Amino acid sequence: MKIIKNFLEEKDYKNIKETIFSDSFPWYFYEQSVTNIPVSQFVHTVFWKQKISSNAYNLLDPILNKLNPLTLLKIKVNLNYKTETVIETGEHTDIDNKNFLSAVFFLNNCDGYCRIKDKKVYSENNKIVIFNSNEKHTGTTTSNSSRRIVINIIYLPYES
Repeated sequence: MKIIKNFLEEKDYKNIKETIFSDSFPWYFYEQSVTNIPVSQFVHTVFWKQKISSNAYNLLDPILNKLNPLTLLKIKVNLNYKTETVIETGEHTDIDNKNFLSAVFFLNNCDGYCRIKDKKVYSENNKIVIFNSNEKHTGTTTSNSSRRIVINIIYLPYES
């Protein structure tokens, strides 16, 4: 696992955050964040099934340029809303393939986190955590912010 604070240049981070946090960014309601876990969330799919599925794809160029993936599997933006206490949204693996990596890019400070095995990586502006896609992990809601927004990227790195 690799955690990088201040992952992007400030201007790139601000541009991504302002666009995704805007009132005009489209969100789609998912009843469950992970199968059989009763925690709903809003999602915006950017890349899936080998094709770009959103106009927001180019917005994420600064992240993708730094990750420099050989192949993309999926990119989606998750919005978890405020709950009374922080709730984990469901432990899962992204793909059962040790060669793929998952990156979670945090867009805001809050008490939500990404837990990978037993390690909690808290949401902080402009921070990314990168880990093996076949590792069990979960996201969460937040209890001290109106929303918690992250960008999830599943990719095959050049180093595989």
